Amino acid sequence: EVTIMESLIREVVAKLSGTEAELDTAEDLVHWRERYNVDIELVGENHPVALNCGILLFRALHREGNQIEAERLLSKLVDTSRRIHGVEHNVTKEYSALLQKTKGRLVDLIAA
Repeated sequence: EVTIMESLIREVVAKLSGTEAELDTAEDLVHWRERYNVDIELVGENHPVALNCGILLFRALHREGNQIEAERLLSKLVDTSRRIHGVEHNVTKEYSALLQKTKGRLVDLIAA
């Protein structure tokens, strides 16, 4: 099974070496979707492990071009982080900034 860190390292290496197109993003999407669902079943959606896995699922959705689903998931993760950590927590701020950036891209896609 691919760990979170292995997945992130593989992605960074691919970007740095110019082989990003060779990444199997469809396989990653399936993996992170399954992993996120299992985490929610095991620890609940309010657990930091589920939040972290949710972000990785968001990234996989985004890379595969599933922008609307990605934004909906990220919005849910932001709400969960606010509820658990509070508005001023660094995770909540990071997720919120990412959501604003994602919404801007989605508006650009719709307008095009």
